[in-house]
Amino acid sequence: MQLAPAFGRSEFLSRAAGILLGVLLLVLFGLGGPSGALGLAALAFAGVGALLLVPSPPIEVVLPASGALLLIPQFSAGIHVFDVVAVLLIFMALLRSLTSPAPAWEIHGPGVLSFIYLLIPLLAVPFTVVSVYSFLGGYKELALPVLLFLSLRRLVSREESQVLLWIFPVAGLTAAVQLIWQTRGLGSRIYERLEFRNFYTNLGWGSSNYIAAILELCLLGTLLLGILDRRVPVRVGLFLASLPMLQAFLVLFSRAGTLGLLVAGLVLAIGLGGSRTAWTLGTIGLAFVVGLATSGGQVIASRFVSIQELGSYYERLMIWNEAWQRFVSHPLTGIGVNQGRYQMDEMGESQAHNLLLDRLMDQGVFSGLLFFVLIYVIYRLSLRAVPMNQSGRLRTIRSAIVALVTGILVHAAFEPTLSGYEMAFLFAWFLAWLTLQDPRAKPATS
Repeated sequence: MQLAPAFGRSEFLSRAAGILLGVLLLVLFGLGGPSGALGLAALAFAGVGALLLVPSPPIEVVLPASGALLLIPQFSAGIHVFDVVAVLLIFMALLRSLTSPAPAWEIHGPGVLSFIYLLIPLLAVPFTVVSVYSFLGGYKELALPVLLFLSLRRLVSREESQVLLWIFPVAGLTAAVQLIWQTRGLGSRIYERLEFRNFYTNLGWGSSNYIAAILELCLLGTLLLGILDRRVPVRVGLFLASLPMLQAFLVLFSRAGTLGLLVAGLVLAIGLGGSRTAWTLGTIGLAFVVGLATSGGQVIASRFVSIQELGSYYERLMIWNEAWQRFVSHPLTGIGVNQGRYQMDEMGESQAHNLLLDRLMDQGVFSGLLFFVLIYVIYRLSLRAVPMNQSGRLRTIRSAIVALVTGILVHAAFEPTLSGYEMAFLFAWFLAWLTLQDPRAKPATS
């Protein structure tokens, strides 16, 4: 007896293979969990498989979904899963430019600053770089986010740019689930043994304050998306997505992250003006009181005043001094990207724990000057942003954008956040969205 044409042998085999693949992915996820390499790889393959079921999956789905792949530990030194995603998106942008009849990749505005940003680190190569191999590894992680920034501006139109912000709830939930899973079963130990918090929260791609920076950016990005999208079900979903992010944030006990969120909230409240300022300040005060009622909130508050934390403050001062001395020794070029291990000082491979000092130490005075130019341009773009169909709510939207930028910069003044791999990509993603909101920008340009 022959099988019916509608269900032939090949279709039977393909369905059986699909079922076996699904079972295998479930087993791998069960073995690795949401924070292990096996579990994360299983989730990634399942996500890609789900996208393949959609005929010609739109870029609007692929871009936010790729945020989950960003938070996968690197499989070997200097090699990340998201490198492949970034390269594919860059090639997609190049292909679109080559096949588009409209002018593309005009080098002006953000494009000019991007290329200057990429050229400055090269000045150190003939003078202070000890290991070219190490330099190229660090330069790759510096250049890929910039190239992705340029590519996203080419792949996404201004009218569809809001889709870029969906990476923040996706990445934030991914980080929160990983951290909650990682710290399950610890109970009160995580609050009582702070000296082990880096060990308890190690997710392979980051721990402690760095994860707090990721969650901080994702929370502020999710808030911005909720302001822009007026649909009630979407806002409810984004609010529910923020709850596990907040829960995970409290487990990290990050002083710089807490300070960044507090400053962002105050900037948002002041920017709203009028009665809304009072309501927002009241909401912040209520959130502060509720946070203090939790174990995590109480530990964070105690870290600001505890005498046991004096060593942490002193360590920051020592690192800042060492970073400044490195800059003074090589003021024009810096020591070179990823060359810290070859310096004969006590700082070693440590970063400066300050965004400006990192730039000065590694790339010299020209990078420091560019830093101030970029900050000015980012705030200028934030204050004149005009998202599509949002003209009646510009003050609220611009206040939220400025709050996000300010909160992230405050955190980066005390921790090596924006120099991290995942954080650099997320911030470049946000900047791509921000530049697309500029009403003076030309369409389909870099």
